[in-house]
Amino acid sequence: MSKKSTRQKQQGRAWYRVRPFCFVITPEGGRSMSEIRDKIHELFGVKEPHELPAAMMEVINDSTKLSVICSNYKKMFTNTKHDYLRDYFQENQADRSNLMQDYTPESICQIVAEITGNRQLIADLCSGTGSLTLEAWSRNPDAEFICYELSSAAVPFLCFNLAVRSISAWVVHGDLLTEDVQAVYRIQDGTVTKADDFPHDKVDAVITNPPYSLKWNGVHDIRFGSYSVPPKKAADYAFVLIGLDMLKDDGIMSAILPHGVLFRGRSEADIRKQLLCDHRVSAVIGLPRALFAATDISVAVMVFRNHSDDLLVINAENEMTHRPKQNIMESQHIETVMSAYKMRRDIDKLAHVVTFQELEKNDYNLNIPRYVSNFEEEVLPPPTESMRAIIDRHKEIKQQELELLEMMKQMQAENVETGKEFQEFVELFEEWTNL
Repeated sequence: MSKKSTRQKQQGRAWYRVRPFCFVITPEGGRSMSEIRDKIHELFGVKEPHELPAAMMEVINDSTKLSVICSNYKKMFTNTKHDYLRDYFQENQADRSNLMQDYTPESICQIVAEITGNRQLIADLCSGTGSLTLEAWSRNPDAEFICYELSSAAVPFLCFNLAVRSISAWVVHGDLLTEDVQAVYRIQDGTVTKADDFPHDKVDAVITNPPYSLKWNGVHDIRFGSYSVPPKKAADYAFVLIGLDMLKDDGIMSAILPHGVLFRGRSEADIRKQLLCDHRVSAVIGLPRALFAATDISVAVMVFRNHSDDLLVINAENEMTHRPKQNIMESQHIETVMSAYKMRRDIDKLAHVVTFQELEKNDYNLNIPRYVSNFEEEVLPPPTESMRAIIDRHKEIKQQELELLEMMKQMQAENVETGKEFQEFVELFEEWTNL
């Protein structure tokens, strides 16, 4: 084990920051946020959010207490598929300013899980509370997981989420970018134990929702292979390259990333071009904006393989139900996206199989509208219909002018002291209406 990195020490003081009260999350699991918070506090015997991580870790380290709390949790929250701890953490613990923590909505988890398919060993990079892992496990309960997480506040939530569902996993508490590891936990049969190591074998699949455009030290890493070093101002491609280094030859990786990775220049453009030339980008799926609780940006799911025969681009920005605070993708929207993904053919205004010639023409820019535009041209009405509308509007305006003129004349008649200037104005307005 290595000591906590300098970056972790600097960021550690922010791990327990409470989110501003002006921000309100609407959980997807059918319960109010206040109800979730009260039940979780009751379960772990705390009164304030900042007390919870330590209380959870105390429970995790005591197998007897853990068994009791897990049993009580399942009585309180019978829908074990939903990640209530994610809802709680996002509201009360997430540190967006320093750790760029945006926790994955269920709809995106479902898309990633369906893309991942039936895999045996799955690595979840930047796991948070484990939402991506939970969804993948719900479809493949025999899978094993290696979950990497930096945040000391999130690790207890992650360990408990895995234990309460008896998921077989390792939790690596450490910095994936620097490979500094603070602790490893083995979760098996509902128990959590400290471990000395974790599997370093190649994995069947990688799933990740890394912190968007996180600043990092920007140094070369052997895991990057022959690819350029991502810029210090944005570690997005660092997470991608590390994930690709973990994959077996026939493995698959799904990464939830900001749209900037699709078109930004310099070293990121070099990395993107090489990935495309190496046929490692299998699909780019643009999702609707404002799906996340803490940000209204839109993201893309990039699917990588060690070799892909083609590149599919899907523009799903309109596949959502609009809500005032947070849009949602419902089952029919997810089905539309996944149907297009599986068919891998051109679908008007939704999907396009991109040729290498198109990539070259666009200088390896993957900005989605270059390949799939869902712009709807306005259908112009017949000229006679337009003219009739103009005439009707003109008549309406004329009638309003006459009514206004009559009102002014009445005002003039009722007020004998009306000034000369107003009288002249009424005469001019009457002249105007007669034109």
